[in-house]
Amino acid sequence: MEENKIGLALNVAKIGIIALGIIFVLMILGGNDGMVGSALTLTYVALAASAIAALGFGIYLFLTNIKNNKTGIISLGVFAAIILIAYATASSDIPAIKQQVSEGTVKMVGGGIVAFYILLIGAVGSIVYAEVSKLFK
Repeated sequence: MEENKIGLALNVAKIGIIALGIIFVLMILGGNDGMVGSALTLTYVALAASAIAALGFGIYLFLTNIKNNKTGIISLGVFAAIILIAYATASSDIPAIKQQVSEGTVKMVGGGIVAFYILLIGAVGSIVYAEVSKLFK
């Protein structure tokens, strides 16, 4: 019953957003220069409202069924740990390049590269493990 209410609310929101989109397109196509800025502002507001609604419904559904989401929570924790470890191990030495960069930027980029390598090794390792375990079954 609860899922039907959420589905109905999502359908109503979807129809409302579609209607707003049509109105905004018609306002922009109308050619009035003053209306273009207003239509874009309204579009940004609608985009923000849609993003907030999508995140809100996602968080609500996640929290109402928390027992079945244990693996998701564990996966999110492992991902956060990988990102923190990658950032902590990244170097902040500024390379000799023509552009001006800060130590923080260099550390973020280095951490992103290290995190990519860790996640790549994990993905390849899980694929190899899955294929090898199939051979022994």
